[in-house]
Amino acid sequence: MAERQVVTGARWLILALAAAGCGTGGAWSNEGFSQTTYGWKASYPSGASSLLGDDWRLDNWERQPSTTPGDSSSTYGEKTGPGYTVSHGEGAAQYLYDLKFVHASDQGAIWIKTSPLEAGDARKSLETLTEGYLRAKHDSAVSLAGLGFSVTAVTDRTETRLGGRRALAVSLNASVTSAPEGEPRRIDLLLTKYDYSWTDMTPTTSTDGVGPPSTTRSVTRVGTAFMVIGYVNTASRFDAARGDLDKLVARLSWSPSPSGGASPQTPATPEEEGESHWTATGFEQRRYGWKAAYSSGGHDFVSADWRLHEGSARSGYTGSADLSFENVHNNGFIWTDTSTLSMDEATKDLDVLFENYVGRLSELGFGGHAVISSRDTIKLGPHAAVSATIQREPTAAEREGRTKTIATQLRIVVTKFEYLERPERPGLASERRVAFMVVGYANDSSRFDGSLEEFARFLGRITWPSSPTAPGGKPASKPDAPPGSPAKPVDPNQPTVET
Repeated sequence: MAERQVVTGARWLILALAAAGCGTGGAWSNEGFSQTTYGWKASYPSGASSLLGDDWRLDNWERQPSTTPGDSSSTYGEKTGPGYTVSHGEGAAQYLYDLKFVHASDQGAIWIKTSPLEAGDARKSLETLTEGYLRAKHDSAVSLAGLGFSVTAVTDRTETRLGGRRALAVSLNASVTSAPEGEPRRIDLLLTKYDYSWTDMTPTTSTDGVGPPSTTRSVTRVGTAFMVIGYVNTASRFDAARGDLDKLVARLSWSPSPSGGASPQTPATPEEEGESHWTATGFEQRRYGWKAAYSSGGHDFVSADWRLHEGSARSGYTGSADLSFENVHNNGFIWTDTSTLSMDEATKDLDVLFENYVGRLSELGFGGHAVISSRDTIKLGPHAAVSATIQREPTAAEREGRTKTIATQLRIVVTKFEYLERPERPGLASERRVAFMVVGYANDSSRFDGSLEEFARFLGRITWPSSPTAPGGKPASKPDAPPGSPAKPVDPNQPTVET
């Protein structure tokens, strides 16, 4: 009887890649294509010898003649190189596709890509994995960026089923990274994750642990795969061939789940899932309990002029563990940053915390002494907040005209609020703590006013529960009284947000 093992961590990834061999693990037969590593098949239509019709050409596989003298047969081999594989450092090349087809008369393409998930990622929600696929800015083999596309707007998100498994259907607009001014693209995606298994033979050493392997045993490994099925075309030609994607999907089938339909993976821990969590309706900051909802009737936070930025890659005053967006046309940046105040800081008035933050801006890379040009008290959700516009004080050389610098201007909204901190160990009670939150917008002074309305709309999508809640816990026994002084009416140019 085969031994069954659920493999986790880096060893799991190594074994999964080894099981795939040097390629993707695909094989062709008279019945169609089999993804032998991840357990799915694409069957030919009845009486046909190609997966799609004459309008489509298989792009990432090519026929290779036999090297045996006198043998006229041929086999399929995977293409490698630019457009088919990516390499990072000295690691093995990663294949971009299991299958890829290109349209004969336009810019259309249909592809399928399946990848192993490391243990921590395997337990993350499908929404979180999907957001990572859409928003990754590096050229990973498992991202739209790796395929040469940059998302400009998500137009639809729908929960669906794929082979009996939960899946997400996402529609979006995108540009081609190598030709951003070219004709825009429309993309439809189906994304799912599922369990799969493979078997290998493990050597067994002699009883004294010194001798050579004497026997082998069959070991069934179980992992989780992330699958993306996509169709892309120019906006003007998108609808003409969209139905071919559905025809291909209808001919896909999967091996039975090795876990009998129940995932062998336990749910992600808070550390693995991370403080940032994506859902069908928006973004959740799980530790601190606030949410940012997609725009009404939409599927994104900001307009197509902005794209999600990987906050960890940016440092300084716009460094963010939460959300951050960069303007695609200029140096504009919108971000949120939430942190826990020390016990001493938590008792200070909000005005003092605000002034201390402004005083630290030069240390955070703002570039000079910060000057507050406007300031008011508003409300951000249920909490009192300080809103201010901040400029950098010109240097003596700039005032005298000896040097010229493009000045940066900030609009920040800061607040503090109570939340329930997750206990360090199970069985302990949640602890009330105080968080400090900064929501900011930065841009060159000459372009600053152009995105103030966008910033105000983003602020309006941030909400809190009516009482502080521990992540995964119950609401506190009594509502939190907002710290700080009562809010007062403000100038319309100031982002006043009631939720």
